[in-house]
Amino acid sequence: MPSGTKLTREEQGMVIALFNHSLSRRHITRTVSRSPKAVGTFLKNPKGTIIPPKLSPTSLRLLLRAASNSFCSSKTLIQQLNLSISLRRVREILIVETTSLPLWATEKLTWSNEKWDQVIFSDEIFLISTAPMAVVLICMIFHVLSKRQSGGGSVLVWAGFCSFGKTKHVILDGKQD
Repeated sequence: MPSGTKLTREEQGMVIALFNHSLSRRHITRTVSRSPKAVGTFLKNPKGTIIPPKLSPTSLRLLLRAASNSFCSSKTLIQQLNLSISLRRVREILIVETTSLPLWATEKLTWSNEKWDQVIFSDEIFLISTAPMAVVLICMIFHVLSKRQSGGGSVLVWAGFCSFGKTKHVILDGKQD
């Protein structure tokens, strides 16, 4: 993490102009009155483009979901999800996530009734029928995938509640777009 402030537009222009006149970095740092590290970092990457993260947001969600639904080690999670990050980074991500959840919950304790009136809690569970009128597997809980070639259809079960009451329990059959 950077400890100082970024170079202003004027300072950036001065650094580029002095560098183009073939002046040394030491002379540039004295002229601009900034640290050699700040000037050197700017000259390495004048546009200030950020290196993209190795872990995409989708992969991060998959990692967090897999970690919360199983008792796997970090190494097993990396192998299962085919991630290109180190074991240490996986542990860092999981530690940050576990420490942020209590903070999120304590923030919600101070909410007023007006804020809670805008919240709706719901849960969606997909039920997949492996054969017509046969055994139904709950995928979210058991993580079971049907291996039959001619399986049945899918069913969406939806329900919700909020501070004003609850919704009716709805079962939707077929494909939902």
